[in-house]
Amino acid sequence: MNKPQGRYDAAAAEVEADPDGNGTATKGKMGPVRERHENIRRIVQAKGFVTIEFLVQEFGVTPQTIRRDLNMLSRAGLVRRYHGGAGLPPSTENVAYTQRKVMCLREKNGLQKCLPGIFRTMSLCSLI
Repeated sequence: MNKPQGRYDAAAAEVEADPDGNGTATKGKMGPVRERHENIRRIVQAKGFVTIEFLVQEFGVTPQTIRRDLNMLSRAGLVRRYHGGAGLPPSTENVAYTQRKVMCLREKNGLQKCLPGIFRTMSLCSLI
């Protein structure tokens, strides 16, 4: 039974199929790569930002390997790639005004109906 692939699984399969991007496939190296990616993700989560040099020292691999790892994790949305390192991915998503305007419309209309009464009551309370 095949489980559906998430963004990370799909990106990992892409690297497994062609880790160097040169058209040659490599088999059997996914265990250490996947483990290193998970550890990179945890370190970035804990520190907020890490440099390529730090990760090179931490894992004993080349800067090119770390850059490739960070690019893959970035494509999967697990880290944000910056010049010289990686940080946390953004936790918010910008939504266009036209979409925000109609989001939670029922709740907004309900607030619109009850807020004037609340403000009137608050005004009376402040006079007392």
